[in-house]
Amino acid sequence: SLFALLNYILHIHYYVPTFLFVNIVTIILIMMYIITYVYIDICSGLLMIVPVILVYFLASIYYYNFNTFMGMIVMITIQIMSWTFQIMGHIAWEKNSPAFIHSFVQAFIMAPYFVLLDIIFYFGCARSLEKKLRGYQSI
Repeated sequence: SLFALLNYILHIHYYVPTFLFVNIVTIILIMMYIITYVYIDICSGLLMIVPVILVYFLASIYYYNFNTFMGMIVMITIQIMSWTFQIMGHIAWEKNSPAFIHSFVQAFIMAPYFVLLDIIFYFGCARSLEKKLRGYQSI
């Protein structure tokens, strides 16, 4: 996760409970995500808080347990492998370029949000938002 990698790179930490590391840059990034998602749609934006905070907690737990040089190497390796498979998947199966080639915002802010929206729409929720987005897609 980007949050775990930021814990290694940016050493501006405050130790709150025994496993949570509060990295100021990561908190700003989380707030940016949440504000953006709530601005787009309040209901799905508030729902998006759960996975964002969950990923942050998991990243903090990882950092707490593996706060070593080797832990950082493992996290960097995971990042490199993840991005490599992401690019290979786009090239081999989707036959198009990844979103980060075209837009940073689309890749790092909107892509996670659209995953949540796909899940919401699959279960039949937020029909009006789905119709609105499908209308934009046909343009």
